[in-house]
Amino acid sequence: MNLTFFVRSNTIYARINSGKRGVSARVSTGIKSTGTFDADKQRFTERSETAMRNNARLRDIASRFESLLSQGHGYEQISEALIEKQPSVVVESTDKLMLLQYMAHKVKDIEGGERSRRRKAYSQDSVLAFRSTYRAYKRFVQETGSDIDLFEVDLYGKKDRKERKLVADMVHELMYSLLDWFIEMEYKPNTQRHYFNMINRFIAMAEGEHMIDVPKEMAPAGEEFPIVTLPMGFVGKFAADTYNLYGQLEPRLKWVYEVSVVILMTTFRIKDALALKREDLIVRGKDSAYIRHISSKRKKPLLVPIPTSFYHKLIDNYNRYGGIYTKCDKVAMNYLTYNRLNEELFSMYNELGVDYSVQRMRSDQQGTFTVTKPMYQYITAHALRRTAITMMLLHGVPEMQVKFASGHEQDSASFKKYVDYVESVFSTKISDYQERLLSEAIHAHEEESSSEIILSLCLLDSQTH
Repeated sequence: MNLTFFVRSNTIYARINSGKRGVSARVSTGIKSTGTFDADKQRFTERSETAMRNNARLRDIASRFESLLSQGHGYEQISEALIEKQPSVVVESTDKLMLLQYMAHKVKDIEGGERSRRRKAYSQDSVLAFRSTYRAYKRFVQETGSDIDLFEVDLYGKKDRKERKLVADMVHELMYSLLDWFIEMEYKPNTQRHYFNMINRFIAMAEGEHMIDVPKEMAPAGEEFPIVTLPMGFVGKFAADTYNLYGQLEPRLKWVYEVSVVILMTTFRIKDALALKREDLIVRGKDSAYIRHISSKRKKPLLVPIPTSFYHKLIDNYNRYGGIYTKCDKVAMNYLTYNRLNEELFSMYNELGVDYSVQRMRSDQQGTFTVTKPMYQYITAHALRRTAITMMLLHGVPEMQVKFASGHEQDSASFKKYVDYVESVFSTKISDYQERLLSEAIHAHEEESSSEIILSLCLLDSQTH
């Protein structure tokens, strides 16, 4: 049994084929064929808001058909229940499609169960990402009044090179305005990059539906990726509690500390770190302890070593609280709580006189500039993960083992950026070494020449007397 759409008397009908020859049913969808309906593609190909709304309606009907079919209904029952009765609404046609308006439609469709282009259902994390990006962009539009009409920047009908450049400049101007607003609102660099990528995904969706063809957006210029957010001299002392601060922490900050050390020791994502259970902790012999876990990305089991001293600390927590982390009754243990509390934890190290500052590259329309702030103002769970990956590579851990721990695929483009960064660091250290070596040689030669001159003067003086 299958479902197809066709046009009859300027109306789109749904035909339900029973699978038997000549036996089928048809149901009016209530959608008028006011635009160009392509029977082969089973969608409207006209680039207008009305066509977009009609295509969303057709997808809803197709999804309802699949649901009824999976419940074991026959084609007659499906034909009666297929079309949900909706009040007729007169929609005025418009030649505008604002980016914010399109994002609102897509978020609603995705939340309603729309599948990706690969016919896979969006995960809950992806739904939250689309929703939060829409809300952030909506706030930007409300506060600045900036937005773009996707039909206005559509390149389909713009063959002239000057027109295409003007369109590209229009899109880039919006992106730079958005970047300036992010900086003004003090969004962290990772958050900026995340929202830019998500906005580009929204626009790519509109292009995938053959509604528009817009110039490719420019990713926000900014920090080099990756970056060792935590100074190298601090990480080891922090994980080993050299500062003797752990025993003085409140339970909620002990929980943050323990999660942070797990990420720094294993490169796990925050989701994976929070999901660890007692059965994930393994000890072999006296000096070998491991965390066994299944990566949320690769869905493959991981076995990552951890220091035995930290292993025993987690076991003590389990014996005391029933979980591997310190129990906090007053807060919910999730990544939102972690991001809210980690700044409080790391600021305590500054109060101890651990004066570590971090430099970050940011950019605006005038160019790039460096911002130096205390370490605790830049700490995020993902910054710890990036720190862990980078430092493993800097200390000679083979790439294959780091990928295994971090959950990166073998051909991961993002992991290659870590490798390139580490290679650039080693290259810089070699250059620094060569400069020091040559400067020492030159300095030694100058001292030797000065000694020879002094000796010659002394000999000359003695001969004169």
